[in-house]
Amino acid sequence: MKKKNVSRGECWINLIASVAAVGVGFYALQCAEERRIPFTGELLSRSAVPLERAIGLVMIVLGIVYVFRYVRMLRQMDPKGSNRNTGAGGGPSAETYYTCPHCGKKLRVKGGRGRIQVTCPICGHHFFAKR
Repeated sequence: MKKKNVSRGECWINLIASVAAVGVGFYALQCAEERRIPFTGELLSRSAVPLERAIGLVMIVLGIVYVFRYVRMLRQMDPKGSNRNTGAGGGPSAETYYTCPHCGKKLRVKGGRGRIQVTCPICGHHFFAKR
């Protein structure tokens, strides 16, 4: 499944919504223990208590999963908001192609800026290349 490009602001909004879902899940569990309907305060029938507990637990688990997901996404983004792993814009993870001057093999090199040392995996020749 291809990941959707999400901006830094959207990540923060989704992270806050995930934390809120965890809070609502705990509130639903508390209401189930007190046998009352959430947000209204009316009494809850005994048969609905297990359902209310299940709903609360599902909200807590899903909320925690999404909190970790969005925290990971925020860590992968640089402060400007673009994703570090995309390689777009010639960033540190962008790929560049060089030709070995010794054997003529085309080499794909990831990362690095400025002058980098490249070693050909075929002939072992070391050469410097500019990015």
